[in-house]
Amino acid sequence: MSVGDGGRDRAKWNQQRRWLTVLAALAVSLALYASGALSGLERSLTDARFRLLTRPPSGTVVIVEIDPKSLRSLDSWPWSRNRHAQLIDRLMAAGASLVAIDIDLSSRSSEDADAVLADALARARGRVVLPAFRQAQLGEDGRVDIVHTVPLPRFRRLVRIASVNASPSVDGLVRVHAAFHPWQTDEITSMPALLAEPARPLFTEFEIDYGIRPELLVRLSYVDVLRGEFDAGLIAGRKVIVGGTAVELGDQLSTPVHYALPGPIVQALAYESILQERTLKRAAPWLVSVISIIVCLLASGPLTRWSWRRGAILLCGIAVATGATSLALHAWTPMLFDVTPVIVAIVLQFVFALGLRIDRLDMALLLRTLRLRRSNAFMRNVVEHSSEGIITVTNNFVVGYANRAAGQIFGIDPSSLVGRRFETLLDVGNTKNVEALLANSVGHPRPADGRRPGGGTFPAELTSNEMDVGGELQYVVLLRDVSERRAQEELLEYLALHDTLTGLPNRALLMDRVEQAIARAERDGNRVALLLLDLDRFKQINDTLGHAVGDELLAEFGQALAGPLRRIDTVARLGGDEFAVLAPSLNGPEHARQIAERVAAALHRPFEIGELSLDVGVSIGVAIYPDHGTESSELMRSADVAMYMAKRERSTVALYDVEKDTNSVRNLSLGSDLRTAVRERELTIFYQPQVEVATGRPVAAEALIRWDHPRYGYVPPEEFIQLAEQTGVIRPLTRWILGEAVRQLAEWQHAGFDIGLSVNLSPRNLHEDDLSRVVSELFEMYSVRSDRLTIEITENAIMTDPARALDAIRDLKECGVRLAIDDFGTGYSSLAYLKSLPVDELKIDKSFVIPMIESGSDTVIVRSTVDLAHALGLTVVAEGVEDEAHLTILHRIGCDLAQGFHIAEPCDPETFARWMDENGRPELDPTAEQPAAGEAAHADGKEVRVLKRA
Repeated sequence: MSVGDGGRDRAKWNQQRRWLTVLAALAVSLALYASGALSGLERSLTDARFRLLTRPPSGTVVIVEIDPKSLRSLDSWPWSRNRHAQLIDRLMAAGASLVAIDIDLSSRSSEDADAVLADALARARGRVVLPAFRQAQLGEDGRVDIVHTVPLPRFRRLVRIASVNASPSVDGLVRVHAAFHPWQTDEITSMPALLAEPARPLFTEFEIDYGIRPELLVRLSYVDVLRGEFDAGLIAGRKVIVGGTAVELGDQLSTPVHYALPGPIVQALAYESILQERTLKRAAPWLVSVISIIVCLLASGPLTRWSWRRGAILLCGIAVATGATSLALHAWTPMLFDVTPVIVAIVLQFVFALGLRIDRLDMALLLRTLRLRRSNAFMRNVVEHSSEGIITVTNNFVVGYANRAAGQIFGIDPSSLVGRRFETLLDVGNTKNVEALLANSVGHPRPADGRRPGGGTFPAELTSNEMDVGGELQYVVLLRDVSERRAQEELLEYLALHDTLTGLPNRALLMDRVEQAIARAERDGNRVALLLLDLDRFKQINDTLGHAVGDELLAEFGQALAGPLRRIDTVARLGGDEFAVLAPSLNGPEHARQIAERVAAALHRPFEIGELSLDVGVSIGVAIYPDHGTESSELMRSADVAMYMAKRERSTVALYDVEKDTNSVRNLSLGSDLRTAVRERELTIFYQPQVEVATGRPVAAEALIRWDHPRYGYVPPEEFIQLAEQTGVIRPLTRWILGEAVRQLAEWQHAGFDIGLSVNLSPRNLHEDDLSRVVSELFEMYSVRSDRLTIEITENAIMTDPARALDAIRDLKECGVRLAIDDFGTGYSSLAYLKSLPVDELKIDKSFVIPMIESGSDTVIVRSTVDLAHALGLTVVAEGVEDEAHLTILHRIGCDLAQGFHIAEPCDPETFARWMDENGRPELDPTAEQPAAGEAAHADGKEVRVLKRA
């Protein structure tokens, strides 16, 4: 065969190899693309383009969001449709061009509330859009049915309807939206398409442009709009989407880039995509396939001829160019071009071409040589640069090799270690001990003391491995200097068990010693005392003089604490300004009290800190084993409770008393159950009548809350009200009571009789800024005369913070309610404060009324209180009327109203109504004028007559 023939054969083979790589690469790439295997990667690249190519929204849409602030401010969800009606009126008044409400209005509410909302929709004159939902529902026969949900017919006639369905893609993320959705036998316009009119989407079904930044959308809180606390200029001429953004409402959609967005925000982004002509559509698969074929054909020649380095550069260039082209198309057009088939095809073509070019045997030999060289160089570097000392020891225990780290450990040049006897480097004695140490340390670290040639020892740890070298047994020893680690371990152990500021044992060490002391006491039959101490005024000192002075005071306090104690006692610091004393081997409680009083006496002195003389008080709680606990945690808890008992009782020392333990299991259970009871409306309200003393005619009632616990039975109000104040439940509890009270007044008013109602407030309620607003909204909601409600406040609630209480009382008074001072005479109020308060009524506590029959002094007190109240123009109510004699005395001294078991016990609303009928209920005058500007009030769409006493 001639040279020319060989050249033609080689060219033919190169041509065949070229087409082979092109066909193989395209076949694999397009098969992966067609099967959807590249979809996940393509979606990730699309999301990356969204992050790179961001754009602001048009500013033509505003989100009114039902956010956590609105849910907190407007009580429980769902809200009354009266509020939605009020919101629509607010938005229309502000000039909104279109309002889309993403709230389900397919079910009926109360007839009156639906009527109010329908009126608001009518006033909007077709500028409101309500949602339609297409949902899957499991039928009774187990089949999945499609349910179409639309607003009530009375609403549909007044609004436009749009679909708010948003279905996730295969990856679970909402990527695609549509201009129209299938609806029964027809189609319905989607909410974004309706909002965007007259603009039309470029495609009927499109991908949302998540490059539009949702954080730049104008967002207003529902409650702010409802109250009119917003800039109307933000609404004028714009379209508004109203919907839930609070996580607890559950309307969160998984989306690209932003992970999770509320439904209204996704609707707004779809609207912006239509408006900005960013309704994205992926390029047709045939176009992607054609581009892949063209790129592979153009690159096939260079990839088969060029070196692998130049081919890799070409590959990177094509990948970058393809990505840049898709990025430009994404930025300037609504097209999403899939780049993964092109890139995968060119990568596969490069790999196939490289594989065909390299001779397999040559490649294997080359790789083997490279691996051997790299392995040898790597092992040398590992040994020389290892942080552990590596030493080889011959069978006669002579050092044959030592690396750099071994020389550093022993403090000499590693070459000087070679030839030394190995036992001279360790403090282990003779050769036999070295042999045993090496044998026992094969594969297992063993401690040993190293010996440096210059003198001195150090803690070490060694691990050995046996090695057969030409039939001779040798050891490879890994040696570590663990001096620093040993010191760190000791330091960490000390820090773990001691307080860094005072050097005293900490809580962990104390609890360990408590357990040991309990074990000894159980064996010896004696007692153990645990004292918990707390500095009374430490926070004031720390805040005033700074933490440096506070820390020095704590250190001095810890030293002084050990002075009066025995050597077997333990002093510990638990944290902050809290200390503990463990006193084992005691005879009994009196012995423990003596130790506590000695400690208190030793600490009852000024502490000299620099030039300052600081006098701090101390509260000591004492718990004794086994009287107050048989385990360390139980004993610690009892001592903690006793310490807070000492603080409350202002006594320096207090022994644990189970009767005074407010943190019992029952109280903890009640505290948790009370929150549930308030949320689930499991409490009830009873009503106790109040009558005129002179005529016996019922004129008012007091609302009294009752709790029948499913486990503990009847729980007294004074117990669970205190729990409500401690746990923060008092706020929702008070709002529920006020709502029930005003609702009951409305029922009595509709029933046709005139009676007032009193409600007690907690001292905590006077610190709430929005209390008067809540009361006003209740009057407006139920159309009840405000002077029919009397709010009772205790003297102590006023005296806790007189200035703030006075402001709260004045705000309530401006609402039109009557105000009463409850339990008058049991607190610490002064006549000066009483004179300045805008109250209408005094309630004399039953502790003064009940003893009047037997005690002339209590009668004088009640008479004086009545005279004082009348002189100030106040009505007087006497509590605790338990027999006829009380009424006789109260009538004689001129008391106005009375209540008590002799008149009637607290009862439910039905029993109360029967009692009123039997005792002559006060009828309303149907011709009376309304108290508010002489205009008829409207509630739930009906006129309500505001009546006065006949």
